[in-house]
Amino acid sequence: MHVNPNNFVGQIAGTDVKPQTSPESKAVLDRADFNSAANLNRSLQNLPDVRAEEVDRASKLVQDVNYPPPYAMLRIARLLAINLGPDSE
Repeated sequence: MHVNPNNFVGQIAGTDVKPQTSPESKAVLDRADFNSAANLNRSLQNLPDVRAEEVDRASKLVQDVNYPPPYAMLRIARLLAINLGPDSE
């Protein structure tokens, strides 16, 4: 007795279904908008080189004996142990 595991009978209909896009949406995709990039560049140029409030915040964190928290140190130690092999310096 011969069993044919292929149950396919006949042909498969074509599946050439293309998503319908309107000409308007295609025109929007083809056009680049550089206004937001220019605004971002302008904002970055206006930032000060040193942010005093962040320097103060960092100074306070460095003085805190509980920073970084023990669980963060443990996770960092585990990552180092995983990624540093015997050949690492």
